[in-house]
Amino acid sequence: MLITLTFCGFVCTQARPAGPSTLNQRYFPNKRDYSNIIRAVRVARMHSLVDQEELKAKTGEWKELHLHDYFFFRPYVEQEETEDHCQEDDDDDADVQ
Repeated sequence: MLITLTFCGFVCTQARPAGPSTLNQRYFPNKRDYSNIIRAVRVARMHSLVDQEELKAKTGEWKELHLHDYFFFRPYVEQEETEDHCQEDDDDDADVQ
């Protein structure tokens, strides 16, 4: 993990010349700590927890940043299934000769 290597290199060379103990979780967090930090930053940068709303906000940002490009967002909408187009008494075989 690149983040782990970068952070450990910084701690060992610049943060403390004497070098802290590798058991000290303040200076050497485990994988779960890194995952929690990354997740917290991603959630803080989100506009919404719903993907549809997040994508709608992102396309709005892209339209403002790239005026010469065209972005179109079509949200997903569930359609109710109707049975008007199928009638039980319709016999297709009657038309065949």
